[in-house]
Amino acid sequence: MVNPTRGMKKLPLTDATPARVLSREELIRVCAHAKEPYRTMFRIYAGTGLRLSELQNVRREDIDLKRGLLFVRSRPDTLTKTGKDRVVPVPTGLLPAFAEVIERTEGEFPFRHEDGTRRPANRLRKHLKRAAQLAEIPGWQRLRLHDLRHTYATHLAEADVNIRAIQKLGGWSSLEMVERYSNPSEGYLKEAVERLVV
Repeated sequence: MVNPTRGMKKLPLTDATPARVLSREELIRVCAHAKEPYRTMFRIYAGTGLRLSELQNVRREDIDLKRGLLFVRSRPDTLTKTGKDRVVPVPTGLLPAFAEVIERTEGEFPFRHEDGTRRPANRLRKHLKRAAQLAEIPGWQRLRLHDLRHTYATHLAEADVNIRAIQKLGGWSSLEMVERYSNPSEGYLKEAVERLVV
């Protein structure tokens, strides 16, 4: 059998859904409209840049509240996407959220259900979209859970954090991936050109 597409020019691959980065104000509004435990999880996603699988694989021993550090570990039973460990500093404002999760949950994995099963991504996504809708966020219909990771990278970039530091914090394998994840807002770009002396 002959491949009917043989010899045809391949189309470039693109993301089906472009990232929807939330502004700081939008993120606050979305979290304000989310119910617990989702509110806390959304804040932690956006404040640490963790992937869904990484957060759900965090064990109690990986959270160091005294030093404000989160250890993302690649273990045989819970591999990270890159297969590498990393340390993520937790913003001071998120430490109480981590403490609350640890206090109100039992078991080895505080970000999973009580029985240790993972929280379904579709349920998290549904709650995120519902909160964004209630917060009247434009484009809430296309908001994805992974967009909180884009939001994390973009907020760091807009705070003039070094791109290599962003790469290390987010566990991205290359600078190209960091550039793909950080999408400066129009407001930030406008503010950047206003620094010019002309």
